[in-house]
Amino acid sequence: RKSDQSITELAQKYERRLAAQLMARIHSMVSDSIKLKIILENDLAKTQNKNGVIIFVIVGVMSLIVIGILGFVKKALTQPIRNLQNKITHISKGNFVFSRAEAPTPDEIGSLSNAFDVMSRELEIRYDLLTDEINKRKMAEKELKKSHDELESRVQERTVELVKTNERMKREIKDRNQAEESLRESEEQY
Repeated sequence: RKSDQSITELAQKYERRLAAQLMARIHSMVSDSIKLKIILENDLAKTQNKNGVIIFVIVGVMSLIVIGILGFVKKALTQPIRNLQNKITHISKGNFVFSRAEAPTPDEIGSLSNAFDVMSRELEIRYDLLTDEINKRKMAEKELKKSHDELESRVQERTVELVKTNERMKREIKDRNQAEESLRESEEQY
């Protein structure tokens, strides 16, 4: 009888220990998934803010350059300036590819026109680089979201598995207890 009682106590002790370990693991997994979600959301917000600042700075720099160029213009130079204005219109619409006119005169306006062509080529290159970077970040955001969703799914799957395992263990313990009870009853009969 002492051995039966000892087995029962051992089974109960084992059951309590397994239940405690299971609850600790579930709690740890849920806590980790919440922390990861917060980190992912913060990273996504930072990435979006950086993209906005970069675009704002580039647009600001372009606007300052255009204003500076137009501020030094004299009436006698209207035709070359109109040509520059047409180029600005193309660039502001995102069209960096247009025919680059020869310098109309060998003076400052010609130099300005050449410098503008160089600047537009540089802007074209930087615009392409910025577009590539934005696309990479968007892809990274998608991958980050995908990873987050996959992690969330795995956490849910593991939680379901743990709940099933816990239920199975409870059934096994119940079955074991019933078997012990039946064994005791049969021993008492004989």
